[in-house]
Amino acid sequence: MKRYNYNISAYSITSVLVIIIIIAFLLRDNFIVEWIMSINIAIKNLRNEFFPSFSTDIDDYLQFVPALLLLGLKFSGYKGDMIIRDFLCSF
Repeated sequence: MKRYNYNISAYSITSVLVIIIIIAFLLRDNFIVEWIMSINIAIKNLRNEFFPSFSTDIDDYLQFVPALLLLGLKFSGYKGDMIIRDFLCSF
């Protein structure tokens, strides 16, 4: 029998934080969303101050990197724990 050692408290805290953020974005009118958006704007302003001509479309393609890495590792012979069929069917 395979035994899994999971740190339940770390997963619980992460899950609660993700749920809070999702609920905050669904409600749209609260301080959590405003705080996250203000951080986003501050980072963009800082970026624009030092790199005024910054422009990129790379994020349109970066979303495919995890799937391509998995497929590349599988086809190169790496034996991982995940079955490729389960990964591809999860989309």
